[in-house]
Amino acid sequence: MNGRTKEAIRMYPVTIELHATASKYWGRLEFVDAGGRMHIRDIKQDRESTVNSNAIQALIASMQVLQRPCILDIHTDNEYVANSITNGWAESWKQNEWRNAKGKVVPYKEQWQELMRLLSNHSRRFTVIKT
Repeated sequence: MNGRTKEAIRMYPVTIELHATASKYWGRLEFVDAGGRMHIRDIKQDRESTVNSNAIQALIASMQVLQRPCILDIHTDNEYVANSITNGWAESWKQNEWRNAKGKVVPYKEQWQELMRLLSNHSRRFTVIKT
């Protein structure tokens, strides 16, 4: 380790709330920094696609805001995204070269690849919210 000690990295808890329709996505990130200051960042984008694609894109956009590993508490009304991560489906798709149990390429493959890359350094918990 060339004589230097590795500095411990503090992982901040971040709450993320996400929503999507077929024409847009939006969300909010909230966290308190080491100085006790609350930070809020809203994301939103008009985007014509499917609800599921926009939900994945909302999470990608949220993850791109983060500059260090965090403890994520993610709230979304999109069960597809939440279940794909929490049930291990996305990890299984990744291990199977982005193919599902039927051997077909998963929908939104490129988005899933980007999302899994962005999530890799973070601890996370998903909560499905009813709207």
